[in-house]
Order: sequence, then C-alpha cells, then structure tokens
Amino acid sequence: MSIHRINLKGPWDYEWLDGPAVPASSDGRVTMPAEWNALFGPVAGRAVFRRRFHSPTNLEPDDRVWLVFDRVGGRGTVAVNGEVVGKLTSSDQSQRFDMAARLQPFNEAAVELEFDPATDANPGGLYAPVAIEIESSHEW
Repeated sequence: MSIHRINLKGPWDYEWLDGPAVPASSDGRVTMPAEWNALFGPVAGRAVFRRRFHSPTNLEPDDRVWLVFDRVGGRGTVAVNGEVVGKLTSSDQSQRFDMAARLQPFNEAAVELEFDPATDANPGGLYAPVAIEIESSHEW
C-alpha cells in the first residue's frame, strides 16, 4: 500500500465567529500551519477556517482519501462540502477523517474550531500541517 500526501498550505480563509472582540485583521487569509495567537491573540473564542481544493486525480475505486490534521489546539468539527466528517480534539497526535465518499470535482474543507488558551496546553489553532492523504494499492 502506498500513501500520497498533498499538503493544504494555503490559502485558507478564516473568520472570527464569537468570543471577546479581536482586531479587525482577524478575518482574512492565512497559510497553514498557523497558531491561534498569531491570528487572534491570547483570547478564547471560535473561528472557522475554509480551504477550497480540486479533487485528487487518478483515483482508483478502492483508494481511501483522508483529510489529515497533524496537530490541533482546540476542539471543533470538520466538514467537507457541507457534510460533517468528524470532530477534532486538542491533540499533538494526528487526526484523520475519511472524505472519499464526499469528494466532488471542486471541494471545500471547513473547520469550525473553538480554543481557550487559559485551559488548553497545546498551541491553539491548526498549528501543524493539514493534508490530503491517499492510500492506494497502486504506486504513484
């Protein structure tokens, strides 16, 4: 079995959802990975991160396609094309979500993330690479 990895560095759109007021620059675009404090400062709240991407090409029917978060600070939901595929927890361990059945020619991953720097030991946000991993029985 081979694994092909496509890093989703950017651009990601992000938007502050609630919590204490943060600077106007807290809505915009960012390249991942990005720490919570760099985007919003040391405040608790919720934000949504969105990344558009094309479907990987040359997929075989038995290929598995995962959306992978190497490390996350905070908790929230992960959706692909508007359908929730899983829940994130604050962790320095990789978290993977199967998205093969939801892929379309053009896609959007959305992560709604809540973080409180006062209660979470991890750096906040999507502070490590986010990627698509394709598990395949054929060689790339």
